[in-house]
Amino acid sequence: MLLRVWEDRGTWIEDDSLRIDIVLSDLLPRGPYGKQIIPCDLLKGFPTEHADYIIVDPPYHGLTKGQYSNLPNDLANMDAPQWTSAMVRIAHQLRATQTRGGRCTVIVPNNRTISTGKRLLFPEIVRRIFCDADYKLFDVAYASRRTQQKQGRQMGILNNRARRSRILMSDVSEVLTFVVP
Repeated sequence: MLLRVWEDRGTWIEDDSLRIDIVLSDLLPRGPYGKQIIPCDLLKGFPTEHADYIIVDPPYHGLTKGQYSNLPNDLANMDAPQWTSAMVRIAHQLRATQTRGGRCTVIVPNNRTISTGKRLLFPEIVRRIFCDADYKLFDVAYASRRTQQKQGRQMGILNNRARRSRILMSDVSEVLTFVVP
């Protein structure tokens, strides 16, 4: 999405003198920009030596298992403790590429399992992980995942189950921005 926004910057930025080098990476590049995405396992390293701004949108735990691959190093396939441990490694990898004033944005929702009532507060976990990796929380915003827009029969069933289980369904991800102090 970042590359798409940058390519269309003429509609939202007046001064086109801004210089930016965008490096896209993913464990398994795909989609319309797949050929421009560097294959990279963030658990092993970062695709560039230095980055002023990093945006990380990890697979949403519990919602994407098996969706991208069956690889054990795919965050989408990890259980909560593995995911958390992987995010610790990733936070340190990212921090090693940034100097004072560098920023890193992580997009992450909570995870709720309606059938069990289990709640995993991943934004809180990510806050702790990145602060422990020598980042400081700079800003928080909220973005819709648009799951409630699908108002079909299945969404109605999920909403009814959530009400019966007294589990608050969330359509929102936290957009956490950290800065290197």
